[in-house]
Amino acid sequence: MDFGRSISTYGVYFGGGNYSITDICQAYCGGEPTWSNNVSNIMTNALKKASESISGAGGNLSSQLR
Repeated sequence: MDFGRSISTYGVYFGGGNYSITDICQAYCGGEPTWSNNVSNIMTNALKKASESISGAGGNLSSQLR
């Protein structure tokens, strides 16, 4: 809860009007493309793994998040 409150209120994240990986990258590290690509790949892989782990239980996380 504290982390969520922090990124929504302060600094370079949502509190700074930055909502996408690209926006946050620009504010956080000057637009370094390697950083935003790495973050995007990590999050995509995490979503795939989470989706795979619950798909056997009758759910699909990717479709639930749309």
